[in-house]
Amino acid sequence: MIFEGDMRRPLLCSMIFVLAGCLSVCPDARDREAKERLFSMEEPSMLEQAAAESIDATQVAANEDVRRRVLWMTAEETSARLGSFLAETEVSFDWRRNGNRVRLGEKAVLELSESGDYRVTINNDRDFGMELRWIGETSYVKSRQGTFRERRADRAGHEEWREEALSQLQTLLELASGRVRLARTGTGTHEGRQIVRYAMTHVADPDPAAAPPGRPSWARDPIYPSDGPDKALRYRLAAFEQSEPLRITGDIWIDEASATIVHADLSAVIQVSLHEESGKQPARLDLSIRRTLRDIGRPRTIDVPEHRPFERRPRAIKDPLDWWPPYVAEREKAKKDEQ
Repeated sequence: MIFEGDMRRPLLCSMIFVLAGCLSVCPDARDREAKERLFSMEEPSMLEQAAAESIDATQVAANEDVRRRVLWMTAEETSARLGSFLAETEVSFDWRRNGNRVRLGEKAVLELSESGDYRVTINNDRDFGMELRWIGETSYVKSRQGTFRERRADRAGHEEWREEALSQLQTLLELASGRVRLARTGTGTHEGRQIVRYAMTHVADPDPAAAPPGRPSWARDPIYPSDGPDKALRYRLAAFEQSEPLRITGDIWIDEASATIVHADLSAVIQVSLHEESGKQPARLDLSIRRTLRDIGRPRTIDVPEHRPFERRPRAIKDPLDWWPPYVAEREKAKKDEQ
C-alpha cells in the first residue's frame, strides 16, 4: 500500500539532484564576474597611463592644461616617456643681501637605461656631492669622496634623488610664483628629433599653469613654536612666498614625440622683500639654469659599482669598543694594505 508521503519523497529527492546538477553546470553570474576579475590582465599603473597620454607640444603656449602638464612633468614620467637618456644640468646662483654675497655652482647628471636602472650624480663647486645608482631594485650610494654602500630602498631615497636631478626648472617657477609667459618661437631638430622652441619671459600676473600646485586637501599646516619660525626658516619661506621676478629670459625646447623638455637655457633675477624689514634693501637672487638631454633612446647600461654590502647589525649599535666583526676585519685589512 503506497501512502502520499512515500510518493512525495522520491519526487523531492529527484528535484534535489536536478537542482544540484544545474548549480554545478550553471555557475552564478557573480562567480563568473569574480573569475573574470581574478584572471583578467592587470590594469596599467597611473604612471603608465600618464606616460601613454598624448600631449600636443605645439600647444604649450596656447593651452593652459598642456602647459601645466609639460612644465610640471615629473622625472619619473619623463623617464617613462623617453626610455633612456643622459641629462646634464648646470645651475649657478648668486645671493646678495645687505652687503653679503653667497655664490654656488652645481651640476646634476641623470643617466637612465632602458631597463629602468639609473644613475644620479650631483656635485657643486664647494667640493660637496653625492652619487646614487639604482640597479635591479637595489641602491648604491656614496658621497663625493666616499665609497659606495648598498642601501635598502626605503632608506636610500632613490626616487627623491631622481626627481632632484630634474627639478631646477620647477624651482625657478616656484621662486617666480608662476609669473612667467611662454611664446612659441619656431621648430627645429635636436639630435634628429623634432622639437618646438619656446621663449620664456616674466609677467606681472601669475599664470595658473606655471604656478606651483596647491597643497593637497589632506596636508596639515606646519606647527611652529609660540613665537613663530626662527629667523633662518623665515628667510627660506620668504624666498618662495614673498619673491618677485625682476627679469626672466631664455628658451626651452620641447620634444614633439614625448612632450618632454629636452633643452633649457634660462636666467632670472628674483627679488625677495621681507615684510618685517620694510626699511631695508631687499635680497636679490641671480639664477641661471642650463639643461640638455642627449642620447635619447640609445642603449645604455648602468654598472654595479664596487661597494660595501648591506650589513644587518643589531639595533642602535655605535660600536664604541670596536667589536663589530665586519668593521674589525675591514680595519685589519686596511692596516695590512698600509704595510
